[in-house]
Amino acid sequence: MPSFNYEKAAKAQEIMANLMDDVGLSERKYERILGLDASYSNDLSCSVAVLYNARKGKVIKVSSALLKNKVPYVPGFLGFREASAFLASAQEIDLSDVDLILVDGHGRFHPRLAGSAVQVGLALGKPTVGVAKKPLKAEKIDERGYVWLKGRVVGKVLNEPKGAKRLYISVGNEISLEDAFEVVKLLRPGKGLPVPLNIADRLSRRLMEYALRRSEKGYIRRFGLRRKQAS
Repeated sequence: MPSFNYEKAAKAQEIMANLMDDVGLSERKYERILGLDASYSNDLSCSVAVLYNARKGKVIKVSSALLKNKVPYVPGFLGFREASAFLASAQEIDLSDVDLILVDGHGRFHPRLAGSAVQVGLALGKPTVGVAKKPLKAEKIDERGYVWLKGRVVGKVLNEPKGAKRLYISVGNEISLEDAFEVVKLLRPGKGLPVPLNIADRLSRRLMEYALRRSEKGYIRRFGLRRKQAS
C-alpha cells in the first residue's frame, strides 16, 4: 500500500469544508434517495448503492463494487477510504434520477468539517447527508440534540423512534441540517438505519461474507460485481 500523505489530506479536507454548501435550496423534494454503504475486510471493501423511491416505498436499482483499498484505516481520514468505495458502487446509478444521497458516515461532524459525506457530495454535486452510528469527539451535545464542534453546530442526534439507537446526522452538501434531519427521521420507520441505508448495509455485509467464502471469480460472476481498483 503506498504511503499516505496526512498533511496533504488534511489540507484537502479543509478546502472541501469551505466548498460544501450546508444551506441547500428551500422546498426541494426528496423522493429518490440513494443509500451508500460499504463493508471492509483487510484490504478489501464491498460497497453497495441502493436507489430507493421514498414515495412509493420501493427499491429502484441496486449496484455494487468490490475494491482493493489503497488508503489506510486512519481515524480522521476515513473519508478518503470510504468515498472511493461509495463512488465506485454509484457509477452505474443514473444521478439524474437521484434527489438525495445518504452516506454511512459523517459529513460536517468531523475534526476538519469534511467527512466522507462531504467528499461524496462534492464529487457527485448532489444533496448529501452523513448518517453515522457512532459519534466522533464533540465539544458538546446540547439538550435539543445538536452536536457542537469548534463553536458551531455540526450535526444533530436522532434517537427516534423510542428505544432506537442514536444516529448522528450531519450535512454532506447542498442541504440544511434541519432538512437532513427530517428526511432521515421519515426514512427510519424502525430502530435501524433509514431504509435505503439499511438495505445497502445488509447487502454489503452479505456480499463481503460471500466474497470471503468463495473465490473472487465466483463472487463476481454470481453477483455481477465489477473488479475495480481504487484510485
